[in-house]
Amino acid sequence: MSAQINLYLRINEEFQNTLYKGDPALLSITASNTATMEDEQLNRYLDDELNRLNESLEKEEISEEEYSAEKERLESQRVEVEAPEIGADGAPWYEAIRFHVGKDEEWEPLTWKLELFHSSPQEDSVKLTSVTQAYAEYSMSPEAVDALPEGVYEIKATLGEAESNVIMVGVSKDADPEPTQDKMVFVARYLMAAGALTAAQTVIEQLTKDQPSSTQSHIMMGEYYAAAEEYEKALESFKLALKAFKRENPDEYEPPVYIESMIAELALLTGAVDHDENNEKTTEQ
Repeated sequence: MSAQINLYLRINEEFQNTLYKGDPALLSITASNTATMEDEQLNRYLDDELNRLNESLEKEEISEEEYSAEKERLESQRVEVEAPEIGADGAPWYEAIRFHVGKDEEWEPLTWKLELFHSSPQEDSVKLTSVTQAYAEYSMSPEAVDALPEGVYEIKATLGEAESNVIMVGVSKDADPEPTQDKMVFVARYLMAAGALTAAQTVIEQLTKDQPSSTQSHIMMGEYYAAAEEYEKALESFKLALKAFKRENPDEYEPPVYIESMIAELALLTGAVDHDENNEKTTEQ
């Protein structure tokens, strides 16, 4: 069954990345299964055909004999789908993931101090169909990354007999000379998820220094205030993000769902929804 599992490995959301001084490391692994896709699609098609057949019988468009013959023909085409199951041995599925580093044309266990950061689903056992996946993240703090020997590493993951793609990871003792906006957003979100709000605030302030009124700047400030439980400030930041988006994208009819959902959630937390509704009722009267 493990041969049906596809593993996709990334480092800090990329397939190759250089870790500079002060950077965290996030190894993310996705386990999926596409081998049974055709079988599952066939079975779904047969289910649809059987439903239509039942409707035809109820409407008396076909006889009982025709119904039975056609039902038998459709059922005979059904295939048994044996999707691989991970974590079936009683231990959480993510504990079976192993990381390896290439050395001297061979693979050795990776000895980095990785800690489970996030996993989905939460169940110990996961049955991988063509529409289900399993996802896990393993992290290293900036301090742990700074302690790594400088160099370039080839890393892969395994889950049973399944192997992931190989990623290239560079480790540098220097600070990143030109961090991109995407990288700063990633680092800030990682730090907030890890509870390092002060460090995250520093990164966000650096991010917004050049573009203080951009959509992304307001989103990140909103996420920071939300993580710090300063919900009124967070709500104001997301409202500014919505205005910035409309200003930057005048031809876009629909605003981002994420911004609108955060505004709605924060409005509930701050009571702004009730306040707005009362204002509307007063205006109507």
